[in-house]
Amino acid sequence: MKKIFYFILALLSNTISGQESEKQQVRLCFSRYKEAILLNNGLAAAKHLDTNTRFYYQKMAEMIKFSDSAQVDSSNILDKTLLLMVRHLISYKDLNTLTGPSLFVFAVDAGLVGKENLKQNNIAKVDLDSNFAKGQHAVNGMGTSIYYDFFKEGKDWKIDLTSIFDIALISFENVVALSNQSTNEFIFGAIQLQTGATINNSIWHPAFKR
Repeated sequence: MKKIFYFILALLSNTISGQESEKQQVRLCFSRYKEAILLNNGLAAAKHLDTNTRFYYQKMAEMIKFSDSAQVDSSNILDKTLLLMVRHLISYKDLNTLTGPSLFVFAVDAGLVGKENLKQNNIAKVDLDSNFAKGQHAVNGMGTSIYYDFFKEGKDWKIDLTSIFDIALISFENVVALSNQSTNEFIFGAIQLQTGATINNSIWHPAFKR
């Protein structure tokens, strides 16, 4: 009977130890992603993106190249801002070869992926369920109500940036509402402030046709 008890105890101990190790790997994924973003190192940051995030940037790369003005204008404020900003900044030649991975790398290297206050951010509590995890966003060690999704792909944990897009969208819309500007006025103002270059209305139109 004692042998069975100690066997179960050892099994539980190994399970808990394994889970804690996986949780640490989730936190490490976020830390490495954060470090790359703070250094504007898109190639390094891209290594930590999950399939959902990579799919999103591939979709956006296609929209940047081919979406007409009506499609652009009907996009949500996050997508519209990225789309118009990249069209404003990237040359025709570079647009022609734009892909999901190259779009993300460009966005990070150009400082377009928000890193405000990111230095103080980390992952506090981690809820683990097999190859899926939810990591609690924390600021200066204090947990918030925001959770990132993480997926284990192969041997490594990857961050799903799209899991916080709904929250980011609400925050962005609130900022625009307080500005007393239309969405498009706000976006154009933000682009001009970021780049310091005059905006050409041609960015509403696609560079290529399908």
